Amino acid sequence: MNYFKRKMKIFNTLLWLMVLVSCSSKDENPESDFNLLNAYNQSTVFVEQKLKSPNTADYPDADQKLKHIKHLGNWKYQIDSWVKSKNSLGLEVTQNFDLIVRFEGSNMYLESLTFN
Repeated sequence: MNYFKRKMKIFNTLLWLMVLVSCSSKDENPESDFNLLNAYNQSTVFVEQKLKSPNTADYPDADQKLKHIKHLGNWKYQIDSWVKSKNSLGLEVTQNFDLIVRFEGSNMYLESLTFN
C-alpha cells in the first residue's frame, strides 16, 4: 500500500507540473484568452479617465469582451466595445469606444481612443 501511495504522489506531482507548464506557456501567446482579457481589463483605465463618473463604469462580461478585442500583432490590441456609466446629470448612459493599446514588457501605451 505504501508503494501505491508513493506512486500516486509522484503521479499527482507530475500532473500538477504539467498543468503549471501548460498554463505558463499560454502567457507567452498574445492571442490567448488570458492575455486578451488582461489587455481589455488593463486598458479600461484609459476609458475611465474620460468618464464623468468612472466609479460607475460597467463593462461587458468576459465572453463579450473576447468578442470585442482583436490582437493586431506585436502585443497590440484593438478594442471595439462599450461602457455604461453615469453622466454629469446622474443618468446612466452607454457609450461605444474604439481603443488601441500596445504592451512593451510590463508597460502599456495608449495609441488611440475614440468614443462614438
